[in-house]
Amino acid sequence: MKFVSVISALATLLYVGSAQATVVNISALWGQNPMMTAGHDASQVGVGTILHLDAGEYRVTPVDQTFEGARFTAASRFGNYNYEWSMYISIDGAPGVKYGYGEGWATSTDWRYWSTPAQAFAAAPQPFSFTLNKATDVKFYWIDNYFSDNVGGISFNVSAVPEPDSTALLLAGLSVIVCAGLRRKALQLPDHKAG
Repeated sequence: MKFVSVISALATLLYVGSAQATVVNISALWGQNPMMTAGHDASQVGVGTILHLDAGEYRVTPVDQTFEGARFTAASRFGNYNYEWSMYISIDGAPGVKYGYGEGWATSTDWRYWSTPAQAFAAAPQPFSFTLNKATDVKFYWIDNYFSDNVGGISFNVSAVPEPDSTALLLAGLSVIVCAGLRRKALQLPDHKAG
């Protein structure tokens, strides 16, 4: 039975170790100006972070402050009201792809804001995946103007998705080892002494 326990522990460690995860926090407060003045540049800018990721599939999961390492639930570009959960992803310098609601443009067809951070987080996109064919930089960012009334930010978890083939092979190999060990143990003859 010890043998099976050791194999199970090893399989768990290998499986957990294969999926690295990073919590990303993007503050809505970065880059703000204290006051807008006539003639001041009010064009939109992106604030965020760049991760260098290896080739493979990655899952992005919105998280709130209850998740370990997360600092934000939702962002507001208008002060302490009209919250949203949205982000952009740019892979290897390509134009960003939007996930979530709102861009700050009233003409956007999916422009939605919520009264509280919790409501905005509840409307956050479902976990989604993207695949990289090679190791590359991936920029995760949030867009707003240089206004000083922002509150909060967004947090999400980026994790590598284990390859199904590798996981299946690992489990199949471990199953063979476990079966061989159990069979060997079953074939051992008990040591009986005639009385």
